[in-house]
Amino acid sequence: MKEKMKEKVKRKNNALYRFLRLMRKDLDLLFHDPQLLILIVLLPISALFLINAPWVASGTGTQTIVKIGVINNDQPASEDYTALFLQTMTESLEDYQVELKIYTHEEFGEKRTQQAENDLYLDEIDAIFIFPQDFSVQIATGFPTIFTVIVDGAELLRVKDLVDVAYAAINTFQETYNFSRDTVDLDTQSVYHWNPQISGSGLSVQLDFGAEFTPRIIILLSLIAALSLTTQSYVGDTVIHRFDLTPTNKFEMLSAKFFGFSLISLAQNSVICGIWVAIGSPFPEPILPAVLNTILLLQICSSIGLSIGLALSTISRTKLQANQLMFFTLIFIMIIQFIGGIHWGPLEFMDFVEIIPDIYFPIVYKGLSVFDFLSQTINLMVTAVVWFAFANFVAWRTKIKV
Repeated sequence: MKEKMKEKVKRKNNALYRFLRLMRKDLDLLFHDPQLLILIVLLPISALFLINAPWVASGTGTQTIVKIGVINNDQPASEDYTALFLQTMTESLEDYQVELKIYTHEEFGEKRTQQAENDLYLDEIDAIFIFPQDFSVQIATGFPTIFTVIVDGAELLRVKDLVDVAYAAINTFQETYNFSRDTVDLDTQSVYHWNPQISGSGLSVQLDFGAEFTPRIIILLSLIAALSLTTQSYVGDTVIHRFDLTPTNKFEMLSAKFFGFSLISLAQNSVICGIWVAIGSPFPEPILPAVLNTILLLQICSSIGLSIGLALSTISRTKLQANQLMFFTLIFIMIIQFIGGIHWGPLEFMDFVEIIPDIYFPIVYKGLSVFDFLSQTINLMVTAVVWFAFANFVAWRTKIKV
């Protein structure tokens, strides 16, 4: 009996054993806090909403307006099936109101593809349809034909919607003119916009100063959520009495919290990327490394947020003080995104995380033309205030008065 008691005491004094118990107990406390559970559940939902903000129909009824840029290389021998296909798109689709912008050779010359991609880059059109030279001839002779659809890979769910528009047009066209189901197909291509510039002795990638607000905030979301989860997690803790573990210290306590919350963040980030895969987002092949790299990127952001949050929690004497520090930290983190030379974004991450560019840049950043700096700063500050209010709601401890 005495030997069993000695073994039990020895196990309790083992640092690893204490650490694992600390982490387990901290997770138990976390999952009994309904306010924090709200934040844990809502992070994936809010991230997906930010990324995939629904289109707002601006036409009559329930139709969604889709702006298509058309590059027509077709040279019909008799029947112009390209014209018939475009007519089908604009007149016969029930769920979409398609507006066409034709890039003619006479108007744009050899640069019409470049002009169309620039318009796609500036959101003046939603997709580019390129019809090959033998489109009509292939259909007339009974051979299957393919046209190209170019979409902006940074738009994520919009990519799927645009492909749905193309397939709806194909199906309607084939049914209207009694063609077989495999007469027309499409080749989907994604373009991502980033600006290579010569800097110093080598080539560096610098993104536009005014990157689009919503994709820019995605990379901050995991960091901010982790910061919100942990800012008040240590204030007022009495380590020994709370966990009844002897001996223990502040380092073990904070380490257990860090790794415990890291598991939560990892689950959240995995859910986000899993849903991206499920909805058909344009992850490149092979898909598994791309998904894992993206999860790793978001996890790095979460780890930064956890570290900052625990640091603020440790130096704060009251919950109110912790809230105030978090508020100013959120504003600072967001504003530095617009201060040249202080980027902690893609370039720094790319140094030690081998992110696949074709998936990294469109998801995390979307380089657009430079927007007004003041309006972007206001947007970020408003977001910081909203997150501050949200964090106060979900992280509030009812048993501890501020």
